[in-house]
Amino acid sequence: MLLMEERFPHKEKLMDTFELWSYDVSGALGKYAEHTYIKCPDKGTYFDCWGNHQSPTEGAGIRRFSCEGIYEVADCYRKDIFGIKDTAGIGVYGVNGVCHQTANLFLYSSGRAITIADGVKGYWLSSLAYGTYGDLGPFDEPLKPVFVEDWKLTVYNPCYQRYTGAKGMGNELFQIIAKLHKTVVREEINISHAELVHQEASVLAKQVLPDLKTDLFKDMHITFLEKKLDLIRAGFKGEELSNKINETAAQFQISLAQTIGTVAYEKLTGLKAGQTLNIIDPATTAKVAQEQKNEE
Repeated sequence: MLLMEERFPHKEKLMDTFELWSYDVSGALGKYAEHTYIKCPDKGTYFDCWGNHQSPTEGAGIRRFSCEGIYEVADCYRKDIFGIKDTAGIGVYGVNGVCHQTANLFLYSSGRAITIADGVKGYWLSSLAYGTYGDLGPFDEPLKPVFVEDWKLTVYNPCYQRYTGAKGMGNELFQIIAKLHKTVVREEINISHAELVHQEASVLAKQVLPDLKTDLFKDMHITFLEKKLDLIRAGFKGEELSNKINETAAQFQISLAQTIGTVAYEKLTGLKAGQTLNIIDPATTAKVAQEQKNEE
């Protein structure tokens, strides 16, 4: 077996720069959450996160932050499916997550996760729907309600084991979320996956508004998550599913603004009270559905 020094003769170069970029997406239903992707300038390549790294109208978009990650690990789990690039093995677009959660999965070796302060439009709203790293589908039956723990076991760990030797401690958000997951997995608390998504979204919000009483919107949040799962169980797919989830999410966003107040809502979402964002891009779901049909 090769020693670490033999496997990586330039060990100091093991970590590569990861940059999170985002750009605005417009569609027939109105304003959408921004698309996120990862640029790896040291390698001259990208993790496109279900989409692209170029907007037809905005070009590359805005660089939100940079960090150090292990490119070889992330590159190992690109998991292209049905002709769609760079899913990170999250599962089904719009069911288990969208580009925001996929970007966080590609960032996993860096110990960095997107925060509200990074300024990605719609990020907190998509986190309310899918959590930080992704949400369980209605037919998943894991041992514990932590999506990312299943993902680590089946997707991340096999790749990471090939390229060990460097892993940062992570930013504050990464550490808090990791501690929350560890607590659930160790059976110190017993909660549903919907409650876990609520706790993750609460962690995000409290980084910006430490005094926010997140219990005020807990019940309506969990009801929204249950409605989202009901739509998936009902068999809606592709563009129809994304439109229905977007409609349900918009109703939740309006109620959320009324509950937490206009100032808090704007601080967390960048939107005025009464304004909503579509969290899923119907064009992407339609493309996935079409590619899947072509392969059948």
